[in-house]
Amino acid sequence: MIKYYLNNVRTTLSNNLHLYHLIANQKNVFNTYDMITTHKTSLSFITGFENVTSQNTPFTITGSVITNWISSYRMYITCSVTEEIPTISSIFPSGLFAEREIFDLLGVIFQGSPDLRRILTDYGFKQHPLRKIVPSIGWIETVYSPSNSSLISRAI
Repeated sequence: MIKYYLNNVRTTLSNNLHLYHLIANQKNVFNTYDMITTHKTSLSFITGFENVTSQNTPFTITGSVITNWISSYRMYITCSVTEEIPTISSIFPSGLFAEREIFDLLGVIFQGSPDLRRILTDYGFKQHPLRKIVPSIGWIETVYSPSNSSLISRAI
């Protein structure tokens, strides 16, 4: 039944731990996690990264769920800049913090999330720092002005 919601499934065995790699469509994320959690589970992590090689789906969100300490499900979801991913914070409340972090750093929006405020950058920050479009030196430069004997900030 779980294969109905997935695009691809790959299984590996490492140190007596069954690791299932699940490639899911963002519309079926909630259903897939809901089916996995019928067993005793715990959320291991949620993270995201930007694929520079893919133009249509530049973001990949990865989540890992451990079931019965002998099986681990790792789900990969790809999405574009405008697509929203369903939240899993209703299934795993600890996932809310990770969703806020992914939203703040990458700009991926989680549909139905109760709290998507910025968590690591200040509220006036205009971009998302882990996107490849943000310059590595930032937008504002702070330098010492010997004529004023103070620090000044200026746009780069």
